[in-house]
Amino acid sequence: VLTETIEPGIVCVTLSNPARRNALDLDMFEGLAALWPALSDDPSVDAVILRGEGDAFSAGADLASHLDRRAGVQPRQAKA
Repeated sequence: VLTETIEPGIVCVTLSNPARRNALDLDMFEGLAALWPALSDDPSVDAVILRGEGDAFSAGADLASHLDRRAGVQPRQAKA
């Protein structure tokens, strides 16, 4: 996730994973989750533009990266 200020008060957030049509991997999800509150709390930010790098906005979640990261996680036991 890249950010840049276009002009005072306007921030552009770019999803940058063009090889996967800007599909959101876990690092991108975490980056956006950390970025939104910071932008929301900044009184100098009036507008945020969210765009995708290259020729696609976003293909959605990059499920392969989510599965790869979770491969080592043990499932929780259901509570009785």
